[in-house]
Amino acid sequence: MICVGCTENHGKHMPLGTDTLIPDRIAELLEEKSGVMIAPTIPYGATNTIYGCPGTITIGTDGLIMLLTKVCDCLYRYGFRKFIILNGHGGNCKAIEQVGMELHKKRSLACLLKLVAYGRRAEPGVEGRPRQCRRDCRHYGC
Repeated sequence: MICVGCTENHGKHMPLGTDTLIPDRIAELLEEKSGVMIAPTIPYGATNTIYGCPGTITIGTDGLIMLLTKVCDCLYRYGFRKFIILNGHGGNCKAIEQVGMELHKKRSLACLLKLVAYGRRAEPGVEGRPRQCRRDCRHYGC
């Protein structure tokens, strides 16, 4: 299992590593209950849409594709053929899906698990719809 997060500003009420800390903790709990090998968490991702909010670090989609491909290639050389990629940030999906397709071409199994709905907030009386964010930042609270 490879956890992928990001380092981005979530406002003063949450740490910069929120999208990394959550999948990392889920992986810790899973490791205690299974024999799944957990690779070190990748703390950087594609956060281009909120770049400029203080503390946000982005490697972009291309950078994440390159980094995740290198990690998967190393694991593939060691004999791994089944990959679970636990994603804590919605902006990473395109890169992870592309890497998953490349693993599929090598006859490997890749499973993408997304953890992106946990932070949704709704306006009062509007169930299930995300709250409107500031246009200049497009993120909660920054």
